[in-house]
Amino acid sequence: MIAAAYFHTIKDDGLTFEYLPEGDYRILVSMLKPGSDETKWEEWETWLSPVLRIVGSWEDAYDE
Repeated sequence: MIAAAYFHTIKDDGLTFEYLPEGDYRILVSMLKPGSDETKWEEWETWLSPVLRIVGSWEDAYDE
């Protein structure tokens, strides 16, 4: 199985990516409740993921 994670595009062509470096990461998802005032924090629902650990080099993950 091949997996890769990308950090962001680093060129305007939309095809050049920078890999996430090794480390511990968490994902934060925030969603505004329908019909709510976006300036009030209590109107938002949030979820914080468990820690995701990236180890090794993603650049070497592809089988050719």
